[in-house]
Amino acid sequence: MTHRSMVHQALAAMLVLVCCMTLPVVDGLKQKWSFTEETRRQFLIERFGFDVGGHMDVQVEIPRLSQAPRSSLLFVHEDELVEDAAAYFTQPYNEDLCLLDNQTATDRMDFADNTTWHLSHTVATPGFYYLLFAHCGDTDTSLTFSVVSTFCESMRFFYMKSHGDTLTSWNVVFYIFMFLKGMAMFVVILLIGTGWSILKQHLNRTEKRIVFVVLLLQPQTAHPYLALHTQVDLDEFGLDDNEDFDVSTRDLSPRRGNPTGASSTKSVVNTTPHFQHV
Repeated sequence: MTHRSMVHQALAAMLVLVCCMTLPVVDGLKQKWSFTEETRRQFLIERFGFDVGGHMDVQVEIPRLSQAPRSSLLFVHEDELVEDAAAYFTQPYNEDLCLLDNQTATDRMDFADNTTWHLSHTVATPGFYYLLFAHCGDTDTSLTFSVVSTFCESMRFFYMKSHGDTLTSWNVVFYIFMFLKGMAMFVVILLIGTGWSILKQHLNRTEKRIVFVVLLLQPQTAHPYLALHTQVDLDEFGLDDNEDFDVSTRDLSPRRGNPTGASSTKSVVNTTPHFQHV
């Protein structure tokens, strides 16, 4: 093979790669949640991030016996989420709390009104949206329902990839200090392994000062970490990955949805991510 033919093949490969990179990519996420004999009063189902132009399509299936009044699914923008949301989500069985009384919603799907069971529109306000369940009716009622959602062009993976998690402004500071922490730990290990008495004779005055400054940065890494964990976010609400409902996930990109809610003894989780065109 001549040098010229090798160059032509390399240029052709680069051209194909550029064409593939410039092709339009459609980010879509299709999910289904199934809840059986649900007795919780309120809980978070999922959080999604949308940019302007994202499209959401949600269909709810509710058996006749579960079409109870004062039971709804709420789509809430992050700016409209109630300040004391932690009190609701950490007490899912508290009969004195009713999320419907205080929480406004961008979209609401009422269990007693089948005209609201299908939601389809384009997102106008970017940011994170929370899919919440709230039941303020009879406490002896157990509900069974399933939710099928399709989010196209914009989802949590796409939004966070483009903008990062907007729940806190400490992210940049946190990662900078984490980088400095790694450097400091390397220096400490180096000093312990080699011995300061052996190392210092090979360092000039400037290098010794640099090592000293790096060592001083080590305890400073704790400050942004503590600040991050004192911010009010979903982790503080106790919304861990749960094991209380069946989930099937189909995604156009290699990610995995994390439905969230309090634990229950009547359901089982089954999450199966795979690829599918929307």
